Amino acid sequence: MAVEERQSLETLMRDEKTSSRALAQLQDKHDQLNAKMEQLSQDIATQNQKKSEVYLDHGLMSMLLL
Repeated sequence: MAVEERQSLETLMRDEKTSSRALAQLQDKHDQLNAKMEQLSQDIATQNQKKSEVYLDHGLMSMLLL
């Protein structure tokens, strides 16, 4: 019985190490994706700002030509 318990414990310890490594990899991937999402959000904000400036410039030019 003690041998079986020891083997079960060793199996559980190996499984824990494997799961821990897998979790660390997934957390790393999650962090990378969050950083990418933040960068894309900033890019969208920048593009929207540029569009607003272009529309504003176009509107002013139209008013000047009238």
